[in-house]
Amino acid sequence: MNGNPRAYHFPRTRFDENNLDFSFSGLKTAVLYTVHGQDKSKPREAPTGQARADLAASFQQAVVDVLVEKAHRALKQTGLNRLAVGGGVAANRQLRTELLTMMNKIAGELFIPPMDLCTDNAAMAALAVEKWKRRDFAPMDLDAEPNLAFS
Repeated sequence: MNGNPRAYHFPRTRFDENNLDFSFSGLKTAVLYTVHGQDKSKPREAPTGQARADLAASFQQAVVDVLVEKAHRALKQTGLNRLAVGGGVAANRQLRTELLTMMNKIAGELFIPPMDLCTDNAAMAALAVEKWKRRDFAPMDLDAEPNLAFS
C-alpha cells in the first residue's frame, strides 16, 4: 500500500536561512496529535490501512524536505558542490531520490553508498568489538573537534 506524502501537512523546521540546525520535535508532536488527538481523556484510535500509509508517507516527506533543504543550504554556504551521505538514513529511497534531484539541479556530485552498505550503528558496533578484542582503545582525553578543518 502506497501512502500519499501530501495527505497530511506536517511542520518543517526552517529557522533562519543561514542556520543549518534542525529539530524534529515539532514534527513528532504534530504526528502524535494527528494520531491520538490532543485530549488525553479522549484519545483517538490509531489510523489503519490507507490512512496509516498516508500518515507514514507524510511524515517521511516532512523529514526528507528538511534534510534536502539543509543539505542544499550547507552546499550554498560552503561553496561546495559535492555531498556525501552515510548511515542508516542513506537507505531511505525517497531521500536518495530527492538528494540526487537536488544535486543534478546544481550540477553537483552525490556520494552515497549502495543500499546494502547503508547500515546504521551495526557496522560501527562490529568495528568497536574488533578494536576491543585487540585492546585498541582511544585515550581517555579524546574529544570531538566540531570545527576541524578538512583539506
